[in-house]
Amino acid sequence: MNKVFVLVRYGTIKTKIKYSLLLKFIKKNGYKLIEIDTQLNEKIGRYSTNEAFEFSGYRAGFEKGICTGKNRFIFINDTFLKSHISLYSFYILIIFNSYKYIPNTIYGIHNKSNLGAYVSTWIFMIQVEGECAKKFSMYDYEIPFNKFFGSKYELLDLNFKNTMLDWLMPKNIFRGWYKTGPNMYLNFKDYKRKIYTIYSEYDLYKRFISFGFTVVPVNHQLIAKVLGLINKVNFFCLKIKYRIFCK
Repeated sequence: MNKVFVLVRYGTIKTKIKYSLLLKFIKKNGYKLIEIDTQLNEKIGRYSTNEAFEFSGYRAGFEKGICTGKNRFIFINDTFLKSHISLYSFYILIIFNSYKYIPNTIYGIHNKSNLGAYVSTWIFMIQVEGECAKKFSMYDYEIPFNKFFGSKYELLDLNFKNTMLDWLMPKNIFRGWYKTGPNMYLNFKDYKRKIYTIYSEYDLYKRFISFGFTVVPVNHQLIAKVLGLINKVNFFCLKIKYRIFCK
């Protein structure tokens, strides 16, 4: 089986100890590492590696690593190294590594919200036959970020737009994305970027389903539930810290 680990980052990795542990995991378990730095925005054929942020990075890693026959891909972005607690992050990797090969399957942290179901895209795994992978797309390749607000966004329903306002411009100190808050607004470029990546996360889940993938939630196991709860508490603390001290 072809085992590939795709790490998408933006710029230099500063968490050296956690990165070193990650490299040990990758080497020990026989994965080929593909790192994509989207800050470089490399041109690959008709697209560039930062045209859809981490999703175009995932695309680049997927296309570089895919082979005929059996494939296992683990995808992470740099929030794995920067924001999530190590015990939770690495436990999810251990769960991923324990699964036997089942084609056309996605494994990840499965969630539901008022916008529908999704698999968190900071860490997920797919297993797929190389012949089928050619038909799959990580995002709408015809509508990357620079075209999204000139076409797709206007067609989205009011529920999505209101949810984005509540998440990215919260009126309550306890709600919303941890780097925003009451009277703490994102600049317009970052605001649009977050809308696009949140939309793409939900859209990717729909793409997997439409291509006949089976979803295997890993966060329903007891230990994963407990660690996931601790991870949420950590993010809540980061939110309060950021809103009080602005860092």
